[in-house]
Amino acid sequence: RRRLIPLCSSEFVVMQRACQTLQRDRFKVLHQNTPLRSSTSRRNSETQRQDGEYVSVWRQRLNDTLSTTASIAQVREIEEAILTREALTHDLRLRTSLMDAYARCKSRDNVTRLFEHTKSQIRPSAIQWEKLIVADLGDDDLVAASVHFAEMLADDITPTRVTWNAFLEWYFKNRQHDSAYDFLCQGMEQLHKPGPIHWRDLMYAYGKEGRHYEQVKTMKKILKLGISLHPPHWNMLLHSVGTAKQSDLLRDVYDAMRSSNADITAQHWTTMITRLADAGKLDLAGKFCENSLREIEPDESLWIAIIRTMTKLHKFDTAAEYWTKLREKTTRPRVHSWNVILNAAGKSGNTDRVLSLFREMKDLGTIPDAATYTTLISALQHEIQVENLVQEAFSEVAVPTEALYNVSIQVLGILGKPHQAEEIFQRMRQSEIEPSKQTWAIVLDAIGRHDKTRMHQLFEEMKASSLRPDDQI
Repeated sequence: RRRLIPLCSSEFVVMQRACQTLQRDRFKVLHQNTPLRSSTSRRNSETQRQDGEYVSVWRQRLNDTLSTTASIAQVREIEEAILTREALTHDLRLRTSLMDAYARCKSRDNVTRLFEHTKSQIRPSAIQWEKLIVADLGDDDLVAASVHFAEMLADDITPTRVTWNAFLEWYFKNRQHDSAYDFLCQGMEQLHKPGPIHWRDLMYAYGKEGRHYEQVKTMKKILKLGISLHPPHWNMLLHSVGTAKQSDLLRDVYDAMRSSNADITAQHWTTMITRLADAGKLDLAGKFCENSLREIEPDESLWIAIIRTMTKLHKFDTAAEYWTKLREKTTRPRVHSWNVILNAAGKSGNTDRVLSLFREMKDLGTIPDAATYTTLISALQHEIQVENLVQEAFSEVAVPTEALYNVSIQVLGILGKPHQAEEIFQRMRQSEIEPSKQTWAIVLDAIGRHDKTRMHQLFEEMKASSLRPDDQI
């Protein structure tokens, strides 16, 4: 058996027969020199063997029951069958499986009964404490769960991750995020392997409630504890804080990334630049654009964020220059990228540039969407070909947006086409888009320029709907 060289089939047969002969001879020697066991001893051995098989069978049956939707009666039936052989007293894993089964049936009383029975005989394990605490929290009894948690720590038992997760999920569900923060701060030393998963959930919960200062405070606590955040966590923080237009907190997150030597990716730069520009912090967004270009090679999303920022800063030549660099790296930009550069060209007032870009876009096989035509119509609203562009937009776009309807109605009103403008409006009313107050104001202005009687009729129709006129209307 200790031979390392593989045996051929004939050698293996010879070895196997030799081992069988050796075992038979050894049994004869032992049998001659050892007195026979009593019948009672043989029966006890047989009983233990049967109990072991019995426990294995019922443990498997419990697992099969847990894999389906079990009732309390089914679990109770299994428990009574086990008790007839007293296997429950000898097998702790089986008892834990029973507690788990009752917990899934939301039978807290039975979980507590089994736990107390275990505690009266032996020291409960961390898994059994876990089942008890999870049952308490499932019944929304935080007081009992806290008492049991304190008893477990006093008994010098380290809580499992499931126990920690159960408390945190209860705090999150009941929006007690400050309690979750304190619980994490007090219990970090008890965790086997402290990781960012619980802190990430807490940061997400604070951000979801709009409590961004607490969100950043949690981030600082994580870094102080020596826990490293991964790129998705940083991006979640930047997105959450940036969406709320909290530029000071966004800068705090950026400084924390710098101090912790985090890898600032193109996605991070894109999020920061976009959120700062949307918050109106254009000078800071411009500095971030310069920093990103010095540190990394931008991808398409980052180039577009930089071009949007340059457009808002009215640096149209710089935006065009960056678009040229983007085209050197990307042979077929996304339709969203084309929309951004079309908007930049339209804001600069260069209509020839807008038409040239649009032709180039279609030559590359990129299909314009509703946002593309919205940008084009807005940029070319004083041009002769804009009426044909409106017709093309509604023939090419399967699902027009409210913005496309609004800009088309507005441009047709400027061109002195009130009937075409109302046709677009009636088409919108027949679609799934409900006209907003802004749309009604645009329609009344477009038609009122040429037909005040029809404008008053539409005004009465609007008042008959659920909308109330505002100052603009």
